[in-house]
Amino acid sequence: MSGSLFTQILLIAFASTLFGQPPQLRFSHLTHADGLSQSTVYAIVQDARGFMWFGTEDGLNRYDGYEFRVFYHHPTDSSSLPASTVLSLLLDHSGRLWVGTVNGLCRYNDSTETFQTFRLPQAPPGANDIRTLYEDNHQTLWVGTSAGLFRFDLFSLSFDTTLNPLIVAAPFTGKTVFAITEDSIRNRLYVGYSEGLAEIARGTLPLSCRLLSENPSFQGRTVYSLHWERPGILWAGTDMGLNRHRVDQDTWHAYPPQPGDPRQLSQPIVWRIIPAPPNGLWLANFGGGLVYFDRATQTFHRYAHDTHNPASLSNNRVLALYQSRAGEDQGLWVGTVSNGINVWFPGKQKFQRYEHRPDKPGSLFNNTVYSFAEDFQGRLWICTANSLELWDEPNSQFIHFGQDASDYYCVQPRNAAALWVGRLDGLWQFDLQQHRFRRPFPEQNAFAVLKNAAILAIYSETNDEIWLATRKGLVYYHARQQRIRHFTHSNSDSTTIPSNDVRWIMRTTSGELWVAAARGVAVFEENQSVFRRLPRFPHHSRGLRGDVFFHIFESRDRTLWIASDAGLHRYQPATGNFDFWSEAEGLPNHVVYGIVEDDAGKLWLSTNRGLSRFDPVKETFTNFTADDGLQADEFNMGAFLRRTNGELLFGGIGGFNRFHPDQITLSSFTPPVVIHRFRLFNEPIKLPIAITVGTQITLGHRQNFFSFEFSSLDFSNPSKIQYRYRLKGLDENWVHSGNRRLAAYTNVPPGDYLFEVQATNSDGIWNATPARIALSIATPFWATGWFRLLGIGLVVILILGIRRYQLKKIQEIITIRARIAADLHDELASSLASVQLYAEVVERQFSQAPQEATTILQRIRHLSREAMEGIGQIVWAVDPRHDPLEDLLNTLCTEGVQLFSAAGITFSYHPPEHVKSLILSPDQRRAIYLILKEGMNNSLQHAQCTEVRLHFEQYRKTLKFTLEDNGIGFDPIAPPSGHGMHNLKTRANHIGAHLTIESHPHSGTRLHLHVKIT
Repeated sequence: MSGSLFTQILLIAFASTLFGQPPQLRFSHLTHADGLSQSTVYAIVQDARGFMWFGTEDGLNRYDGYEFRVFYHHPTDSSSLPASTVLSLLLDHSGRLWVGTVNGLCRYNDSTETFQTFRLPQAPPGANDIRTLYEDNHQTLWVGTSAGLFRFDLFSLSFDTTLNPLIVAAPFTGKTVFAITEDSIRNRLYVGYSEGLAEIARGTLPLSCRLLSENPSFQGRTVYSLHWERPGILWAGTDMGLNRHRVDQDTWHAYPPQPGDPRQLSQPIVWRIIPAPPNGLWLANFGGGLVYFDRATQTFHRYAHDTHNPASLSNNRVLALYQSRAGEDQGLWVGTVSNGINVWFPGKQKFQRYEHRPDKPGSLFNNTVYSFAEDFQGRLWICTANSLELWDEPNSQFIHFGQDASDYYCVQPRNAAALWVGRLDGLWQFDLQQHRFRRPFPEQNAFAVLKNAAILAIYSETNDEIWLATRKGLVYYHARQQRIRHFTHSNSDSTTIPSNDVRWIMRTTSGELWVAAARGVAVFEENQSVFRRLPRFPHHSRGLRGDVFFHIFESRDRTLWIASDAGLHRYQPATGNFDFWSEAEGLPNHVVYGIVEDDAGKLWLSTNRGLSRFDPVKETFTNFTADDGLQADEFNMGAFLRRTNGELLFGGIGGFNRFHPDQITLSSFTPPVVIHRFRLFNEPIKLPIAITVGTQITLGHRQNFFSFEFSSLDFSNPSKIQYRYRLKGLDENWVHSGNRRLAAYTNVPPGDYLFEVQATNSDGIWNATPARIALSIATPFWATGWFRLLGIGLVVILILGIRRYQLKKIQEIITIRARIAADLHDELASSLASVQLYAEVVERQFSQAPQEATTILQRIRHLSREAMEGIGQIVWAVDPRHDPLEDLLNTLCTEGVQLFSAAGITFSYHPPEHVKSLILSPDQRRAIYLILKEGMNNSLQHAQCTEVRLHFEQYRKTLKFTLEDNGIGFDPIAPPSGHGMHNLKTRANHIGAHLTIESHPHSGTRLHLHVKIT
């Protein structure tokens, strides 16, 4: 860090002559509500990677600027903390973190995020209650405990139990050691403990020990804190204040508490001491808050809890102090009892703030600030919602006038003896000698507007001539001549002002009078007393944008700038067009209230979301918010001023800010970026090596849904940090994520990648060195070379199999076609041949033997009917619409009814309650149909029966058909008289069915058919 720059920052913070006010420390707070595990903070340290660590009564906390990672003691885990109460922390010369708990010393392993515990062997009571840790210039770790002082070897990682016998009359043995420091030049070790202060000379053995607290000038019994300062001053904080020891003179000077003196300590206990560059000390004055000791003036300045100030110290019982090494944004961290952590960044508070403080007489009377002005003596005047304020620079206080009135909108000097004041109730004059308000105009109707209209802005032409922007139009007033002109808006006259709600008046260097109002901007043509309105968008593509125009400003190069509720405009008089900037171009907010130019030509813009510094050459914006020390993010119309000394003032709803633009510098500190969490399928996983230090992650081919979480370790203003990331090998460009600290990826293909993330600091400066971690996603076995060869072979086999299957199907189709042809030949050709033959006979015999011809015609009719029936059966068997089982059953039932009803035989069909839907093959359907149809014909022609019954049963995929009659039956042993029985069994065998026929003479016949459906 640049020492000169930090010195400059602190000089800004502490030099009371700069703004005439005591130094301001505005703290941010971290408590249990923010994720801190417990609110009593004993120790604070920053590790080598930039993380902040806090030791509390219940857990060790790691902080990345956004969230806390908490480590606890777990009784079943030997790699956890030995106890959850952490009293001391130390970062050694190698960057390793040491933790002192109430039950032992431990070292943190950042690769595994675990702890290795060390305890004193055969320890006396309290020896493992670690109160303080100190590493000397010999790289020896000194451990202060509730049982005395012990030495720990950082190389052998073991305690030295022979120390105390080597120290002659060690007074701290068995006592609580609170503080340790050294004089490395003289090789002296200083030990502060519960009953004094000891000096150990380490040159020869045995070690000699001198009790420094026996000096009569030393005040206090218990020494809680020590700080060594070159070239030879030892500071000791005790239970009776602060002591200074000049080693070369062997003298002591005490600074005891003096509660009644604001420039002295208020409480006796000085718990911690750390340096405060360039020339001071920070003291943890337990019960008295945080104290800055100025060594040059030998005075103390106290920072205590203030119930009226949310940015004050959260608790006066301060236990821990630490100054983080965060470049130019070096922060002061304060740990308290029960109220967590307070942190102050000198570089963060860029702007001096003035506000109302109920507990502070002489503070601003009201926080709502409407305008500023300098009088002829250079004094600063402020208009607030309830008073006119004078800033008394020598006494650093505000003097209030006219508190009984409301809403002081504007103020302008009239002359050396008076001010013009615009209020909600009209125009007033304020007498600077008598400090009285009076009306400057007579009580006449012609001047009623000056009494009834709210005055929003005043433009002075001379001491007596002014222009007034009011809610009821534009007013010209000549006080000496008591002359008034009132300009109002007319909807029917485009040469009038754009609106009666006038917000600003200004005259350019060329002499033109410009007026800003609601609904437009106009130039007053004074020779003709008319207004020329400027073009507006969207009627004019390059016209003014917005509904209300708050301010018109002419810069030193004579460029005109206009502020509206839509953004910032720049006027181009040669073309009459406007350039325009809004949020899309970098403005923090579209509402721009005021424009002020600094010495460097930059424009400062007040908005509803902070201040913005605009570079007209580069056309870039630098934005500041309340986190930078602004009175609030919201500013007010008219509340801006450039003073003659170059200072700028902006007011809003929380007071006002006063600063010199040259003092507002951007931080060049580029904080480290850390990747601190890896999620797989949206669940955090523990890697073999912690991701904060790891360089490689290996995943399986299915683990392609993952995310990274990251943080920039700039603690001063995390909300303003911007991020961008990329997964090299997948992302072609950087992905800008704004303030979002998460990068998620889904369905990432196998391969090797490199994840990178960059961040800005709180002032928008990018860190050029990204955090990186390599990522490898394994290739699945089916994407490997050997698997591809195997796959090709399988594909070839599959193709051959498919081809073979296709050939088989083709052969089956050929067979089916052949059978259909045979069926058509058998059923149709023979019948048609007979029909043809009989027709020829009829033709020859009709004239010779009419009776015989009639018989032949009957035969032709019979054969034709049989042929039609045969064709119908073939078509029915081939048609796939009849494949369902239900269709077969319905067909058999219909056939049976038609067949037997004509012969007077009763036919009945008995289906089961539920028939499962099955699809039959054409062969199965046709064979079942023909077998049962043949059985029905046999019953009709041979059985001489009076009743036929058809039963159907279904067992999963087995079908059972039973056809029975009550006819004369037959002897199954007797040889068959025809081919009917043989044909039935042949059809059954063809479809793999089982056919049995049961019959006895005079006992009827039963046909059983069992078919399995595959």
